[in-house]
Amino acid sequence: VRVMPAPTAWLRVVYAVHSALSAALDTAVTVGPPMTQAYLADGVIVAGDTTSEEGNAGSFAQGYRTTGGPRGAAAERDDDGSIMCEVWAQSGDDDLVPLLDRTFGLMEDALDVLRDDVGLGLADVLNLDLSAGQVYAGPSDQGAFVRLPFTIRYSAVI
Repeated sequence: VRVMPAPTAWLRVVYAVHSALSAALDTAVTVGPPMTQAYLADGVIVAGDTTSEEGNAGSFAQGYRTTGGPRGAAAERDDDGSIMCEVWAQSGDDDLVPLLDRTFGLMEDALDVLRDDVGLGLADVLNLDLSAGQVYAGPSDQGAFVRLPFTIRYSAVI
């Protein structure tokens, strides 16, 4: 039986990020946005962006690194991708300051986890880093909210 290479490292990186953050953070960590956030005070979303109408979870691109080996051995590919994530917090009042402190604290804790093990135990992942972030703050039906969508980029050889 011939084992086919994965089409991309993206899904394995998503699961590794989710596992690492779930183990280290004191909040809910979900793959994709939770169906409802009304019952949660704060959380981290891996592979989801609630500010995107399309539900953007990320992307990946590849290029061949080698031409392959004898008897049909698969060629190595550079696999570069991005994972949309979000840290968020909400309250029943109108005070944004504690929510800003909480979301930025959670984001710093999440980035510390990713910096401590840039490959997250995946042998083919070479690099993992924060590439961009945004800040949204304002009122909602449940009171004040803060959202920090950010992008994690990875580089792998598969």
